[in-house]
Amino acid sequence: MEKRDIMRTYQIILLGILLGVFFGFFDALVDTAFFSDKTFIQNVLRPDAGEIWSRSFVIFLFIIFGVVVSRIITHLKRTKELLKVNEEKYRKLITKIDTGFALHEIVLDDSGKPVDYIFLEINKGFEKQTGLSEEDLIGKKVTVALPKTEQFWIDTYGKVALTGEATSFEHYTEQIQKWYAVHAYRPMKNQFAVIFNDITDRKEAETEIHKSEEKYREFIENTDDLVTQVDNTGKFLMVNHKAKEIFGLEPGECIGKSAFSFVHPDDTDETQRWFNEQIEKNATSGNIANRQVDIFGNIHHMLWATNIHYDENGNAIHLNSIASDITQLKNNEEALHKSLDEKDFLINEVNHRVKNNLAILQNLVSMQSSYVNDTAVKGYLNDIENRIRSMSLIHKRLYTTTDVTQVEMKDYVTSLATGIFTSLVKGESEVKLELDIDETMLHVNYATPCGLIINELLTNAIKHAFPVNAKGTVSIVFHKEQDGHYRLTIRDSGIGLPDGFDLAKPRGLGMKVVRSLFWQLKGILEYKSDKGAVFSFRFKTEEPIRVP
Repeated sequence: MEKRDIMRTYQIILLGILLGVFFGFFDALVDTAFFSDKTFIQNVLRPDAGEIWSRSFVIFLFIIFGVVVSRIITHLKRTKELLKVNEEKYRKLITKIDTGFALHEIVLDDSGKPVDYIFLEINKGFEKQTGLSEEDLIGKKVTVALPKTEQFWIDTYGKVALTGEATSFEHYTEQIQKWYAVHAYRPMKNQFAVIFNDITDRKEAETEIHKSEEKYREFIENTDDLVTQVDNTGKFLMVNHKAKEIFGLEPGECIGKSAFSFVHPDDTDETQRWFNEQIEKNATSGNIANRQVDIFGNIHHMLWATNIHYDENGNAIHLNSIASDITQLKNNEEALHKSLDEKDFLINEVNHRVKNNLAILQNLVSMQSSYVNDTAVKGYLNDIENRIRSMSLIHKRLYTTTDVTQVEMKDYVTSLATGIFTSLVKGESEVKLELDIDETMLHVNYATPCGLIINELLTNAIKHAFPVNAKGTVSIVFHKEQDGHYRLTIRDSGIGLPDGFDLAKPRGLGMKVVRSLFWQLKGILEYKSDKGAVFSFRFKTEEPIRVP
């Protein structure tokens, strides 16, 4: 106890003693007047034994009463001080927190029904959460300060103020156009206090999530693809309507079943291995193709795209997948492969028969040449034979390759030029053949005219470029340039082109053939005499040309 509390207790005790003495004098006065023969002084100084006891008891009661009153006063004072301190702390807390707070008094009509409420107190958090100021609200009715307030707020708060039942709820206010999470309680009769927070951002996010979920649900229900969700062991958690077509079961019948039970036996091990690897390496997405077998034994080729979700510890929770039924695509692919195989077979057979027919034709020309004694005619027949050889060689190369549209130029030109050179150069000739050919593929529609051009110009060079027993070289160069063009150059070191040579006005059959083939190539032709004859063709294979 504090010193002032002790002094107050002593004062109360002294007051009780004085009251007891006063009671003794009063009792002596009454006895003297009505009951005793003694004088007043005698009754005061020499009381009877009973009077002594009664007076002492009264003094004791007054002392006890004084002590009790003193303690009650002290307790009430301390309680008041404590309440004042707590109220101050409470006000500081309410003032500083960002959470909105307001104290109101409910307004009732004559029948006791809540019809309005008055703002008594608000904190800074209230102003921050609502955008309303203290000056606009304190002492005013809500229907005046905020005339668009919905009846919901008055009814809800009225029930709290009248019944004392606290409540918590979330609601949207049209007046402020915000969502609030509210807790309301009654601090005293006909009053209510609210604590609230602005949850507009959360509600808008929830709305967006709900919209997204609706779109996702609509997509799942309307898509033509199979949509599934499995746990980290492969058991179905969700399957869309496509399950009926792919598995032969209703979606609900698939829940809890292992997804691997529907995989084709030949694909099960590979699918299980892929599934485990994706989880082990913490992959977030992956793709796989496999076959599914429904309960009736029908096989469906499926292409899966999967997303894997993990918890905060990195453990796989579930896998969401979309699978497209590519059965028809697979069937079309197999039919296409079969068709291509048949086509390749037919093309190879055609190349084989053309090659054989050209070989027969070449042999017939060669045999006819052996019966001809006229040198000029014999030369014409040899030229025809070489032309047939150049075309036959193309079909021979195509027959022995898998790609029936492309010709490997180095092998083709080397074989062609060597064959022509060997057939035309007799004995110990001093003329040499030089080849510089890129290892490149060329479409057959370009390779054929190139081969015929080489045949004509190489034959012409060997026959006419060199005097008898003269030394010299004939070179053939075929390169693919950086811009995608091809260049074919045929050069000899002989006597050069005759005076007045003009390929636009060819005299011989060979040059007419060269000019015609050059037009098919749609390229650029350059020819000149430079220590011999030089022919250079530059062309690009933009579109396959057709050989008539």
